[in-house]
Amino acid sequence: MLRGIRTEQELQNLISSYVSTGRQVPGFNPVSYPKGDPRARYLIDLASSLHPGLGGAVLPGLSTLPHASEGLHPRIDVGLVCLVMGLGLPRGAASALWMIGRSAGWAAHAIEQRLAGFTMRPRAKYMSPV
Repeated sequence: MLRGIRTEQELQNLISSYVSTGRQVPGFNPVSYPKGDPRARYLIDLASSLHPGLGGAVLPGLSTLPHASEGLHPRIDVGLVCLVMGLGLPRGAASALWMIGRSAGWAAHAIEQRLAGFTMRPRAKYMSPV
């Protein structure tokens, strides 16, 4: 979605088209971070500093535009895409970075649960089929 955007106005138009039709804007409003994912903000700022001219005003626009215009907050995936673009990495690299980070997190969580001896942070209650 972001690779085709060249100006802050194009980004604004894209976001507005989603919002006006009631659709969820891909990559925004993380459930776990209602005020925005601080990791995303950090990665967007880092990407902007690595490659200030990337895509016209898109990266700087991402750090301020969603708050100002639509009340949207970027998720980690938007931050990773910006970082990948800023580093000039190939398509798919953001997904790879996300999966590597997620795998490390899951492994750490499994180790933590094993050491604690109980299941931590269950998200659902098991209901027996009987």
